[in-house]
Amino acid sequence: MSQLGPFELNRVHQGDCIKLLKQMPRACVDAVVTDPPYELGFAGKAWDSSGISFRPLVWSAVRRVAKPGAHMLAFGGSRTFHRIAVAIEDAGWEIRDVIMWLYSSGMPKSMEAGKLIDKAAGVEREVVGTVTKTCDIFSGTREREVDVTLPATNAAKRWQGWGTTLRPAYEPIIVARNPFEGTIADNVLRRGVGVMNIDGCRVPTSGESAGGRFPANVIHDGSDEVREAFPIASEDQLRPGAYLGGAGSAARFFYCAKAEREEFNDHCTVKPLSLMRYLCKLVTPVGGVVLDPFSGSGSTGVAALQQGFDFIGTEKDPHYAKDICNPRLEAVLKRRKP
Repeated sequence: MSQLGPFELNRVHQGDCIKLLKQMPRACVDAVVTDPPYELGFAGKAWDSSGISFRPLVWSAVRRVAKPGAHMLAFGGSRTFHRIAVAIEDAGWEIRDVIMWLYSSGMPKSMEAGKLIDKAAGVEREVVGTVTKTCDIFSGTREREVDVTLPATNAAKRWQGWGTTLRPAYEPIIVARNPFEGTIADNVLRRGVGVMNIDGCRVPTSGESAGGRFPANVIHDGSDEVREAFPIASEDQLRPGAYLGGAGSAARFFYCAKAEREEFNDHCTVKPLSLMRYLCKLVTPVGGVVLDPFSGSGSTGVAALQQGFDFIGTEKDPHYAKDICNPRLEAVLKRRKP
């Protein structure tokens, strides 16, 4: 079995990421692709309100095991990613770009001002019906019945329809690079990292440009809602297998990562495997090792293995590591064996 220092490759190791990373050899991974906590207190989860993503110490530990020139792609929330980016930069990484991941599955979390005013006044609102609200959660749906009420006070009537937040429709992905040694050419030849797989990640077209369009810092989920947000460009003939996002839409100029999710995966912030495969492919050299210090449900690892890379991950939650991550990785490894 392949090892990375004391750790088995192609596994998620349960425990504190900083402690585990300290046990790994220096400069041993070729790329980092991770979805750290956004520190928003999502769904009341303790792991999303610990402040760990804002700590430069974490990203310093990640940088120690990354080869000079290695790239890191780290997701963030639109409200807090700047603090994650600052922590990454303070740890010595170079911030190179930010990729926008556009999707239609975001759930509105706005609180209506009129309801808040009536609640503060202690007034009960009249229920006049119910409505079914449906939210797409990547490849699945969730439905719930919500009461339709009328404002009870004059102040509530004045502020009916006003809310506290917008519906989320994108997540930023921070693009960082570990400072390299000498020139880029020197680092690539010595370490095998420092550049991105541009040709391997070109967006297929129907002949508009040789080899496909240059990969951009925008990725989308191909949904009708997202596609309609792009302007209509010149007519195009869809080619089977091409990620074009719809004939005539400028969405076809950007990579489309379709949503997919396994039924047994009960993690609440799962990313589409097609998205994670693309990201791993973009920054990992052939035969390279991908690290995810916040493995969650193991999607980075599954994607890395599906792309032919090796993987190593850490995850603090025992349930996620034992019951979700490693069974998913083992299933992929079985299919990879000749």
